[in-house]
Amino acid sequence: MGLAYARPLEAVGALPHPGGDWERWALVRAAVLSGAEPPEHPGHSLSVKPGSRLAAALGSGERWVNSYHHQGVDRLGAGVEPVAWARDGVVEALELTGDTWVLGVQWELQESWRDDERMLDVFTAFAAAASRARARRQGPRAAA
Repeated sequence: MGLAYARPLEAVGALPHPGGDWERWALVRAAVLSGAEPPEHPGHSLSVKPGSRLAAALGSGERWVNSYHHQGVDRLGAGVEPVAWARDGVVEALELTGDTWVLGVQWELQESWRDDERMLDVFTAFAAAASRARARRQGPRAAA
């Protein structure tokens, strides 16, 4: 069970593919180091696969997400399924196949709720999955 967002996608079996907006990243870095206000967060739309864990939390179809990433998914590991894509075909979200609730997204999920409060539903879905997993592990003694 897990939730990964932004750069730790390698943890869910995706190998990084170099690329992305290095100039924008340099502006952010300079702003942070100088104490200045960072530039506006860039973003893009993505499509969410119906029937995925992500779709259960956000709904399927088009969503707007922030985008500071400078890497993308190059190859998927065994048991890893893409569930959201940018218009240019870049994989934006991954899930592990099977019953274990694992979701990885490429955008800054912890920031995106400011643009779309439905993004908080991903955290709610993760917490609910964690509660169900705990109840399964505890078995009948949880009811006592």
